[in-house]
Amino acid sequence: MTVADWGAVAVTKAPGFKQARSVVEFGAGDFSRSLALAERYPDKQFLSTDYEFGERAKANITHVDRVPNLDIAIVDARTVDLPAESVDLVFSIALMEHVAQPDECLDAVQRVLRPGGIYFYIEAPFWSCAQGHHFRHSDDRTYEFIPKYSHLTHDRDGLAGLLHAGPDPPFDIDECVDSIYGRPDLSRLGLYETKTIVQSGPLEVVSWKQTPDRRYDEELATVAFPGVRPPLRFEELAVSGAEVVLRRKRSGRRRRAGQRFAIRRARR
Repeated sequence: MTVADWGAVAVTKAPGFKQARSVVEFGAGDFSRSLALAERYPDKQFLSTDYEFGERAKANITHVDRVPNLDIAIVDARTVDLPAESVDLVFSIALMEHVAQPDECLDAVQRVLRPGGIYFYIEAPFWSCAQGHHFRHSDDRTYEFIPKYSHLTHDRDGLAGLLHAGPDPPFDIDECVDSIYGRPDLSRLGLYETKTIVQSGPLEVVSWKQTPDRRYDEELATVAFPGVRPPLRFEELAVSGAEVVLRRKRSGRRRRAGQRFAIRRARR
């Protein structure tokens, strides 16, 4: 049986999961979370999606074929080409920080969720924290070469100059700078800008639980803050992510009996 990691466990504790019959994952990567959930909950129908299938995902297709209540598909989270009002619960783990247009994603989720349906997601890291540049951000050594908060106080050329002036890093500086400022799949929104978009979106905010940044350094943050661009609130620098529960409001119309998502399995 596929190992249920921390993300899969978090999904099972999300409001609405117990009652859900149709569950869709965005940004599934190698399908492992949906695989673990589908194996443990055979009474639910799962659809595991990503905007493209990498090598690890392709290697797992054989495992997917053995699980009758799991389908896979290439789906763009900004458009979500699924039937309207066909899903009870949508979830994503570490996806929303890779969506540069979160408002488009929320509109798409609103369309496919049934009234009362839930979107549960965990987003991290926000651009506004020490890890927000996303470049090898899980490696402790990275911060020996990329000063904390420098992606917030410098532009592309400024950070390149800063890195060239320091000790030789164990990575290509041009690749690093291109990744930080040039990747089209990153949300370069701070905590409060992101939260404002969510609160003004089409889905009702059930809960918003913030995660402290374990790499937060108050002294360095205080020094960096006057030069932060664009303007942020100081407290944003101390928060790495958020666990969010959103709900589509009930319309008062009766639920369409028997409707569920229907999509052909993708294999390439």
